[in-house]
Amino acid sequence: MRKKNHPTSTMCIGLMTPYTGIASIYGHEIANAGMIACQQVNDAGGVLGKELELVIIDDSSMPEQAVRAANSLIDEYHCQAIIGNLLSNSRIDVANKVSLPRKVIHLNFSFYEGSIFNKYFFNFSALPNQQLQHLIPYLAHKYGLKFYFAGTNYEWPRGSIFAAKNYLSQLNGEVVGEDYFAFGEAKAKKIIANVAKSGANVFMPYFAGLDQVEIIKAFVDGGLREKIAMGLGHYDEAMMSYMPDMYRYGFYSSNTYFMSVQTPENQHLLQELSKLKTITGVWPQGNGILTHFGEGAYLCVKAFAIAINQAGTLNTEKIIMALSHVALKGPQGEVKMDPVTHHAHVNNYLAKSNQDGTLSIIKSYGSIPPVIPLRYRESVKITQSKPQHFYEEGAAFSSMVSLKQLDDFKIILDSMALCFIVTNSCGDIVSINTTACEAFGYEEVELKNRSLFLLTPPPQREIYKNKINKFLHSKEPDPIDAGNNAIFLGYTKNGSEFVLKGKFIKRRINKKIYLFVLLKDISQQIKEEENLVWQATHDPVTQLINKKLFHHRVIHALQRCQNGNKPISILYIDLEMINFISNIYGMWIEEKFLNEVGSRILSEIHFGDTLARVGDERFVVLCENNEDEALVLQLAEKIKDKLRMVFTFDQQKFFLSCTIGICHRLNKNDTVIDILRDAEVALYEAKRLGKNNIILFNSAIKKKVEDELMLATQLELAIDTKQLYFELQPIVTFNKSFLIGAEILLRWKLNNKEIPPSMFIPIAERSGAIYQIGYWVLEQGCNIVAEWQKKLKKGKVPYISINISMKQLEDAAFYEKVRKIIAKTKANPYNIVLEVTESALMEHEQAREVLYSLRKFGFRMAIDDFGTGYSSLKQLSAMPIDILKVDKYFIDNISKNKLSYSLVKKIVQMAHIFKTKIIIEGLERTEQYKLLAKIKPDAYQGFLFSPSVLQDDFEKQYLFKNS
Repeated sequence: MRKKNHPTSTMCIGLMTPYTGIASIYGHEIANAGMIACQQVNDAGGVLGKELELVIIDDSSMPEQAVRAANSLIDEYHCQAIIGNLLSNSRIDVANKVSLPRKVIHLNFSFYEGSIFNKYFFNFSALPNQQLQHLIPYLAHKYGLKFYFAGTNYEWPRGSIFAAKNYLSQLNGEVVGEDYFAFGEAKAKKIIANVAKSGANVFMPYFAGLDQVEIIKAFVDGGLREKIAMGLGHYDEAMMSYMPDMYRYGFYSSNTYFMSVQTPENQHLLQELSKLKTITGVWPQGNGILTHFGEGAYLCVKAFAIAINQAGTLNTEKIIMALSHVALKGPQGEVKMDPVTHHAHVNNYLAKSNQDGTLSIIKSYGSIPPVIPLRYRESVKITQSKPQHFYEEGAAFSSMVSLKQLDDFKIILDSMALCFIVTNSCGDIVSINTTACEAFGYEEVELKNRSLFLLTPPPQREIYKNKINKFLHSKEPDPIDAGNNAIFLGYTKNGSEFVLKGKFIKRRINKKIYLFVLLKDISQQIKEEENLVWQATHDPVTQLINKKLFHHRVIHALQRCQNGNKPISILYIDLEMINFISNIYGMWIEEKFLNEVGSRILSEIHFGDTLARVGDERFVVLCENNEDEALVLQLAEKIKDKLRMVFTFDQQKFFLSCTIGICHRLNKNDTVIDILRDAEVALYEAKRLGKNNIILFNSAIKKKVEDELMLATQLELAIDTKQLYFELQPIVTFNKSFLIGAEILLRWKLNNKEIPPSMFIPIAERSGAIYQIGYWVLEQGCNIVAEWQKKLKKGKVPYISINISMKQLEDAAFYEKVRKIIAKTKANPYNIVLEVTESALMEHEQAREVLYSLRKFGFRMAIDDFGTGYSSLKQLSAMPIDILKVDKYFIDNISKNKLSYSLVKKIVQMAHIFKTKIIIEGLERTEQYKLLAKIKPDAYQGFLFSPSVLQDDFEKQYLFKNS
């Protein structure tokens, strides 16, 4: 290698490669490609009759070292041109701090955002349009229009994502997530968890090198490869070589070059690669890897050699002219430079990764011209134009401070918490304090006499330039806000963006106008505001989107489905028992339940389906990709089955039931309100039919539910309007028909028409009216007992039997409210029997605990409709039940069906073993009575003795006669 003052017959070109740092996985392959290109140039005769020597230096993947490396290549090795850099922030610094001021040709091999414009800069890699203009439509059409973007907070990810969003918007797509992270702060697992819950069809990560590898591995570990498509502008064989084969496959990448490109030039290049001493063979059989970075470096070397030979001189201006029109055949195909932008026409290939570490070409799109993104085009003018100083009188107040005095006040200015910058009327910085230098990541000497607009993002530079020029030329002397709502977007040395707030002030010093800029970094405040927005749109327990954001997603989904003539599906999932369980065990278990429920549902839904938590015990799924309603019903069944599997927390086992209501249809006139309402209607009907039901909406269901809702509304008013009343049905001993108690039976008369309990009790349970009604019935029953205690001081008081709904037992305050009713009425709890169903005891341990506490308080307990459910010996032994009431179903068939008779006989025998009384319900005929007398149950109730009657009639006919 050639050192300073050591002339030689060789000519040097410098290559900066990332041997170390975040992009180090590409360091050697870039160097190898550059060396092969250099050797091919020399084999063809060299440059201007001299041998071309490639000097390679590590840029450490960081701007500071990149600048040092570039200067070293020029000063120590006398390089005619420099090649680099892989990372955008390093490239920007080398272009602005070395290439431009030192007038040295700078050739770029790495795809980037398109923000560098100077006559010495030549780009031989892809711009965002050359990577994305085919990739975005391909993924959107194949997988769906909902994309999630994430990347490091610097110019390449932001520029590429900005371009990707533009292509997506042209397709009426939707961005369901967008995150940026400082270098080293991206938490792969957390990012992937957010992607999993976003409802995205496609995930596009923009991280460098090994960070991208970690994201991909977390994506696979999180089970998303089968759920969400991943598209990358940065995925290649080098990355895959750092991953076990289980992580490599199934991802889409779009770029200028892959090793599988079928061109003669590529085959020749790979053969040359295999001959290098450090190479054991071409990947995947060996370690010989070449990516778009290496191929780009190869092009840079070859293009420079072609240009310098065409120029026939070392004159920089003539070499620039030749480079501006250079064309060559590279491994990717034909490449030619655009003379206006100094960005090349490059080829584009869409590929999909394989398990063996290769990428299969899906489609070649040929040569694509460069399109400088709109956000950067105007910034060319800033670097090329030199505005004149502005002197107009009266445009600004005179400053009492001179520029010299500003330097004298430097200590004071440096101690300010605000960024303080002074520029001349051309926008060149003449003074800047330490706070500003630290905020933007520069040394003071780096910013003196540089444009203020370098501290703004490229897309915003023209906006700020126009605003400041307009302000400087205006007659208005007062300060103005630094931007919309005083917000100023800052752009740091490493290419990341941050937010400031402040004012622009103009002052006249020595007849010249100067701009004073006062800015406060509000990044933390913005971050907190973003967190507040996130909290306002997401469920804090599950981190799923909430009802508000879900509604927004449905709006977009409905538009897409209607435009695409496809049906949309909404699945409302209503859970039972979580609130009740949390009342017993505490909130910690509710959080575990909800997160596990969310995970289970997510494991079943499909590409692009969106899951939200929209209520305490309610989740909802939005589907855009299930055109067949049979598939939607199949999905609902899978979700239901998954949620019915046992939940285990702290060695305690729990079971849930769920009900699902579905709306699935295509209707061009549907609104979001229509589709969500009808899914709710289907859910309501499913709940009406009982647990674990799935109902698909139709118009008949809507009519039925509307009728029920009307009844539910009337039921809420029924107590106050005295439409509800009760009757008593006697319970008598079996041998002598001696009165021992009565069951209180609720009745409802609406508009002089009796509504049967079988209709209105389920409605009350579903609407929540059962709580008020249940306590009212309980209090009426206690009042009756209290009255009878007074009237029958010397006689035995018959008990009152009261039905308790499972919904009432789920009320955490039930036990205390019952105690208060007893205290208020002074009824003896022993004279009250609480009736519950078998299912309440079997399915809900918490219900058993509540009932056990009430029994200790003095109440007696009865199982209603025994024989129709579990009929469990375990429950009889586990909890002291006083009474079993045999369901009417068995009694109706007892005279005709010997099996029914035998079952009733066994139930009676079993109950007596446990010292439990047996009551026969629904006894209506004499022949039933005679058969049952043989097996000796304890009591009965039914029309054979008496129908239910009003309290006054009951007392007249049975109570005082009995006493």
